Amino acid sequence: MVALAKELGHDVSSDKEALDILRETPVELLCEAQGKVQAARKPASKLCFAPIIEKPSNTAFITENPIDIIKSGNYNQVPLMFGYTTREGMFLAALPLLAASKGLPFKKNPPNLEDAIPWRIGLESGSDISKQVCEKLKKTYFQGPDLVDNTYVMTTDSMFVAAIIGSVKNHVETSRCPVYVYRMSLDAGLNIMKIYTKLTNPGASHVDDLGYLFKNVITPPFQPGSIEDISVRRFVKLWTNFAKYGNPTPDEKELGITWKPAEKGQLNFIDIGNELTNQVNPEPERMQLWKEIYQLNPNTVDYL
Repeated sequence: MVALAKELGHDVSSDKEALDILRETPVELLCEAQGKVQAARKPASKLCFAPIIEKPSNTAFITENPIDIIKSGNYNQVPLMFGYTTREGMFLAALPLLAASKGLPFKKNPPNLEDAIPWRIGLESGSDISKQVCEKLKKTYFQGPDLVDNTYVMTTDSMFVAAIIGSVKNHVETSRCPVYVYRMSLDAGLNIMKIYTKLTNPGASHVDDLGYLFKNVITPPFQPGSIEDISVRRFVKLWTNFAKYGNPTPDEKELGITWKPAEKGQLNFIDIGNELTNQVNPEPERMQLWKEIYQLNPNTVDYL
């Protein structure tokens, strides 16, 4: 916070002083200054405001590390649904559009593999171990000729899938209730982010699943019996069943499939594409890499 306040032109030396200033600063200036604060930046991190672990009190929101809470089993035990899309990282194409719509500057930095390393790992930028991790990322994600798609896949895993699968694994160990997992591979006419960005790259982007659950201002018309119509009905049935029964497929006859919950040692999931299919252990080779990366720090060894 001090670095951000100084970037805004204020001579401060404590977080408290900086906080008082930041609370009075227009959000547009905060966003612009945030991009300039390189000293506070670590690999795969942005200067964001988020909940922190607080001392126990009547007003505290989080008093323990979330991973410790999950591993303890001391949380609200209810059925859970986790999911992701095959190209979550495609949202990167929307960032300049979103910035422009708000009149904010957008600086496109050259690709840097260190940006994919979660800051929680605590690797020093430019260190030998950081370079070794970058080399592994390069071998895993950048063997194909399509640099853009390779970047999308790496970002999909580094920002979304590794943490999602890690959370699933840890919940399965302690939850008394079922944990359901889906992967959306559907690439059809209601993929909302692809409509917004006008992307034609293959795969389903971050938030593309919302286009099949909720109508919005950019929802195009679609024909009865089309893949869009069929998929909307599937999504809505799965989600409403889960909300009502804690089970997305209480009757196999409805959708022709039984969605199996994840189990210890076997992460069952369904792939939501043109069809619904039962599968096991998503992205195993890629997740093995991220498990090795998280094990580089004792504090993150149990993340995946």
